[in-house]
Amino acid sequence: MRPWHKRPCPVLVNRREAGRFAEKAAACYLRELGLEVLRLNYRTPGGEIDVVARDGETLVMIEVRSRSSSQLGAPIESITPRKQKRIALATMSWLELLEGRRFPLRFDVVEVFLSTGELPVLRHTANAFDLPRHAVY
Repeated sequence: MRPWHKRPCPVLVNRREAGRFAEKAAACYLRELGLEVLRLNYRTPGGEIDVVARDGETLVMIEVRSRSSSQLGAPIESITPRKQKRIALATMSWLELLEGRRFPLRFDVVEVFLSTGELPVLRHTANAFDLPRHAVY
């Protein structure tokens, strides 16, 4: 984990605001790591992908999770099998946009630890999970 050096965390009034700040911080952080961010908040009726990116030839679907305390555990622990399935459904929708072109695919997680007035701390986990076995891509 390392502090993200761009901007201190503002006073965040609600979870949605915190989530938006965390997603923007994660996108900037991923760009610094050399990933090409293709889209933020890709939404479908079946699910959502927080960040769609490319790492070389690999298509990367990234879930961003934030926490302001450790009372509920690490942010990555909150990604349930149900959430993974929703990410898989959104991924399949994204892949349909590629019109048959195939790329290696991976699922990453960026955890964002927020504290008002402090720099957010981010942790990137590549290959954090796989598609559920029944998903086809």
